[in-house]
Amino acid sequence: MLKKILLFLLVAIIIAAGVGYYLYNKPVEKTETKSADLIVTAEDLYKEYAENETLADQKYLNKVVEVTGQIMGNLVGQNTFSGVQLKATAGDQGIICEFEMDSTKKNPRLPVGDVITLKCVCTGKLMDVVLNRCVILNK
Repeated sequence: MLKKILLFLLVAIIIAAGVGYYLYNKPVEKTETKSADLIVTAEDLYKEYAENETLADQKYLNKVVEVTGQIMGNLVGQNTFSGVQLKATAGDQGIICEFEMDSTKKNPRLPVGDVITLKCVCTGKLMDVVLNRCVILNK
């Protein structure tokens, strides 16, 4: 009886480890292939988060958002260009847009002041609203 219980536990642990390994290594679906759930300007997105973060999270969090705005800065991480910050208010607040990391594609630095449209996944607000896995739709 004890051997059957131990065997059952061993099989369950092996199955759980296999499922965990699969889920950990499962590739993330590229934003490029998804359709946008919502279309918004950078100003409106920031305004909604500033007015009521809880309601904005219910509307935008983990959704694919197509956002258009004016570039106010380039983001550089580990000596590589990694995204842009879109202007959202008259001050320094903005939308942080981090590009999807793809080793086969280099994203060019974009001119500050240009208007751009991106498709991204919204991850909420820290100090600025943060969008991840962004792809450029047009410049």
